[in-house]
Amino acid sequence: MTTTTPNLDKLTNLLATENITVEHRKVPTASFDVKSRILTLPLWKEMSKELYHLLILHEVGHALYTPEEDWVDAVKDSKKLKGYVNVVEDARIERNMKNKYPGSRRDFTVGYKEIYDRDIFGVKYKPTEKMNFIDRVNLYFKLGSSMDVTFSSEEMKYVERVESTTTFDDVVLLSEEMLAYAKETAETDEDHD
Repeated sequence: MTTTTPNLDKLTNLLATENITVEHRKVPTASFDVKSRILTLPLWKEMSKELYHLLILHEVGHALYTPEEDWVDAVKDSKKLKGYVNVVEDARIERNMKNKYPGSRRDFTVGYKEIYDRDIFGVKYKPTEKMNFIDRVNLYFKLGSSMDVTFSSEEMKYVERVESTTTFDDVVLLSEEMLAYAKETAETDEDHD
């Protein structure tokens, strides 16, 4: 079942600067298909407007900044690399959205706080030191101060580089290096979500 909210759909298209298709479905999370240009939003119960805005802003970030052909090429051969690219790209596109739409910063902060409080990521009661590197990077950039995420001094060098990616090529290169680092430190991706 697909539902729509015309006013927010129009706003989504204005933010994306194109006529993307917006669908509201019973899905576990929001997504954006860079090829078909379909933004899918979940039908979660009792979602605040800030959380709804966060999901729209995040996925519109992919519409604006994630290049279709480059994305497909980067992730086609490795599921593990795809996870790393997705995390690093999420940090880049959200930073770009906050810079492009400064008023969105509050929606990101409040929305991710709600995600944490509702334990949508399933990490609220899980010690971060038991999580693998890329999951901690993801939580650090999305949940910020809602969760105490720690890194070794070596890992922090990668985190700082994630903060400074500007192009999708930067994202792919850094993701490959981070995956190689995780393999070198004998970390497995079995628990990677």
